[in-house]
Amino acid sequence: MVEGSQLIGQAMVAASKALPGRTVRSAHGLFAGAANPAGLIEFTVTPVRAGRSFASAVVTIGQGAGPTPPPPFCSTGRRPTSSHGPFDKMG
Repeated sequence: MVEGSQLIGQAMVAASKALPGRTVRSAHGLFAGAANPAGLIEFTVTPVRAGRSFASAVVTIGQGAGPTPPPPFCSTGRRPTSSHGPFDKMG
């Protein structure tokens, strides 16, 4: 069995890579079953919203023939700010 905190951590990294320039501020997970550590675990990131200040994504974790729990994972990120104010809009 794979520990849930490891899957949440990996899902946070996947969301961060899909929405560059954002930091994860919130994470929510649903664990409906166990993942097999011997099998390949796939992370699919679906961006939901990417505005100037906040972004949201759903990360679905799958294994084998279909989605294997724990889907879904939601992440909301806020753009980091500098001492000169917020960064420019996303490209």
